[in-house]
Amino acid sequence: MTWPIVTIVTLLWLAAWLCLAAKSTATKEGDALVHAFGRLLPAFVVVTFLAAFAAAPSRQGVLSVVVLWLHHTSFLLLFVFLLAGQYFQVEAWWKVRGGMSGQSVGATYRRFWMLTEIVPAPVALMIFLTGLRLIWQTHGDTAQGHGNSMSAFWLQGLVLGFALFFWDGILGYTPIVRGLRKRWESGSGGSVPSKSLRLPQTAIESAQLLLHLLSWPLVFFLGVFRWDFPTILTPLVEGLERRLTFVPPDFRSARLA
Repeated sequence: MTWPIVTIVTLLWLAAWLCLAAKSTATKEGDALVHAFGRLLPAFVVVTFLAAFAAAPSRQGVLSVVVLWLHHTSFLLLFVFLLAGQYFQVEAWWKVRGGMSGQSVGATYRRFWMLTEIVPAPVALMIFLTGLRLIWQTHGDTAQGHGNSMSAFWLQGLVLGFALFFWDGILGYTPIVRGLRKRWESGSGGSVPSKSLRLPQTAIESAQLLLHLLSWPLVFFLGVFRWDFPTILTPLVEGLERRLTFVPPDFRSARLA
């Protein structure tokens, strides 16, 4: 497709999703509105990327550059989210220390909860989908020695690290934030001083949330410096890659085969 057609199709696609989102959220308020965006944004990311990948089956081209840019951008967005999460926790701590009302502390955790319900799911899906595309785009180059092979330590670390924190985000991070918000809002008692409520964040909860932020630099440096040395998985992955040499350079050639 030519650039004018691509631009028109992209604008129509965005307009369609804009209308769908507006219709879905127009009658919702409060928690229902947050939950609506929490469902719409992941759906938009998944459907949009799969449609783009199907429309551009070649490993090369403009989309490959866009995918790389979006992968890096989404990774930085994840860091911003984790940093904002720590900010809200510190703000709540200072409010308790300063004798602010439980209602005020509950408002802080509500903002933290809203951010957690809306931001990390679409960002994580964007990282996942663009990462898969990037691995596939360079699969054909591994035989020449300049592709991104899953046998490399740095890429194994990225994939395993992302998988670990992806599922811990679903099963750990998000439930903790929901619990903190519910705990403070249900026991806030209006203008009652927060110290008298005795609803602190536990050390385990704090450590688990902080671990996500502290793990980001490690994953970042793995991707930047691309440290590589043999691991227990290296022979297994290399054997699997040799068996995948039949994979065509793009979807179009697969259809013609």
